Amino acid sequence: MLNQRLRELRKMLGLTQGEFAFHVGTSPGYVSEAEQGKKVPGGEILRRICEKLNANINWLLTGSGDMFLEGHAGSLPSGSAPVRTTEYDFVSVTPYRAWESQSHGACVWQMDAHSILWLYRPWIECHLRISKEVVWSLCMQGDNMDPTLRAGDILLVDGSCKEVAIEGIYLICCDGMHAVRRVQRMGSTLTLSNDNSAYRDTDLDVSRKGLEIIGRVVARLAAL
Repeated sequence: MLNQRLRELRKMLGLTQGEFAFHVGTSPGYVSEAEQGKKVPGGEILRRICEKLNANINWLLTGSGDMFLEGHAGSLPSGSAPVRTTEYDFVSVTPYRAWESQSHGACVWQMDAHSILWLYRPWIECHLRISKEVVWSLCMQGDNMDPTLRAGDILLVDGSCKEVAIEGIYLICCDGMHAVRRVQRMGSTLTLSNDNSAYRDTDLDVSRKGLEIIGRVVARLAAL
């Protein structure tokens, strides 16, 4: 079974679930569920496992052949020495939830309650340069930001950005409606634009009642 071979591969390399997750770009929780057979890794995850850990895709999928590529038995690729991590090196990212009343009663912005993100703490604090306490996740809806952002992409939002100091993509709330827009400030005017030319841009006064900057989008985790 694939889940058993994943566990066998990880143990052969001497990696914890957190270390294995770091090398293939996923979360320890995902690795745990994959090893239990609760999740089946998709093509992109399998590609990373083979590329980053020198695993033989034929063995991984069928159990036939050698576990590792020829000449790489039980070793990580050059320059990929195990990173010693602990459970404290990963942090959960709080999903952003905003309920909006629509004719069909849909919740427009909501991460699935079972899709809590676990991200590598140094990546958040050193690469994104923000504190884990102010980062939220949300699932992109609609096509107004195509091709930059696509429906299903998971966005990370810096909740400490409550004003538009620099041009960028922001999560905003206007009159109770939430939206992701590219925002630029010129004096007292905010220009809310869409990367998809099929949608119109909008100009709003920064002092407009009911307008709130929720945060700036700082990263995108593409949907596979």
